[in-house]
Amino acid sequence: MPALSTDLTGPRHPERCQSCGGAQELRRWLEHDEQDRPTPVVVVLCRACADRLIEPHPRLYRGLHVWEPHPGSLPLCVDCRHRDGTRCQLARLNGGAGVSLRFPRPDMIHVQRSVNGRRQCGHQVAYRGPVSACDKREADDPQAWCGWIRTAHTPRWVLACTHCTQDKCLAELLDHHPADGSPIVDRAVCPRGTDPNVSTKR
Repeated sequence: MPALSTDLTGPRHPERCQSCGGAQELRRWLEHDEQDRPTPVVVVLCRACADRLIEPHPRLYRGLHVWEPHPGSLPLCVDCRHRDGTRCQLARLNGGAGVSLRFPRPDMIHVQRSVNGRRQCGHQVAYRGPVSACDKREADDPQAWCGWIRTAHTPRWVLACTHCTQDKCLAELLDHHPADGSPIVDRAVCPRGTDPNVSTKR
């Protein structure tokens, strides 16, 4: 069965859409297996790409609450050296020793809703605040950088991120030029994911 986590070619990053590379209106989606059981895999999508991809996809995806703790995909994970895409290498759910996250104790609330004219009841976790700390967090290289680059042999701008080695990232760009080792000649920080190839501003 196809999976967005492996089929999409965008950057695997907590602050980037894995489909288009954008950085606006993002949401994390938990991928499920062929039997609709949750997996540890998180896919980040902007609203437009989620509307286009999630509903028709044969695999089940559950949208994570903005404050729902999931190591590797949190804002404080962005510059941690243990992050691999949207995955924490130390988290127990990924086979690691485990991490301890600090966040407000969530509430368990009772909800009622109507589905096809029938009332359904259940419980839902209500998160009251973001994760504020992780006992295993270690800041990555302070020189780590994410944005757009171009080299002497690539006139077009290419999305690059020194935090990861996914498609459209720096490692892939250098793989295309192993012989000449083209140096980076220009760079542009694009926090909103704007493509300098089509933008009027550099």
